Amino acid sequence: MKQSLTYYLTLLVIKLKGVKKNFSQDPIDFKKIRKEDVFEPKGAFYRRNTTKSFKVSNSLITEISQEKNSEKLLIFIHGGAFISGPVQHHWDTVKEIAKQTNYAIWMCNYPKAPEHTISVISESIDAIYTAALKKYT
Repeated sequence: MKQSLTYYLTLLVIKLKGVKKNFSQDPIDFKKIRKEDVFEPKGAFYRRNTTKSFKVSNSLITEISQEKNSEKLLIFIHGGAFISGPVQHHWDTVKEIAKQTNYAIWMCNYPKAPEHTISVISESIDAIYTAALKKYT
């Protein structure tokens, strides 16, 4: 499969910023990595379309919706190796998905390691899914 220009630009940015190096250290300096976390997105799109923030279990959910009564939901569980995030490129991705689909989107800021175990993180994500089923089915 041929890779897109965006793919190659992303790899270049990762290399230039030293992101891979940060995640390859032992132990990982998660505090340094978390300095780029963005918990409240900025910009006109988010001022117009962020409907609310709320907690499910011990995760903070930011709901983004362009239509007040959207019947479809996308749960966005950002990357970050379970130790960081969301970061700006996650919010940029959510914005593009919202524009192209008109779905409601839940950006999930789940608990992170090492303060929390994988069991706590998984239980939190399961609780988000259960809450979504109650609201959107």
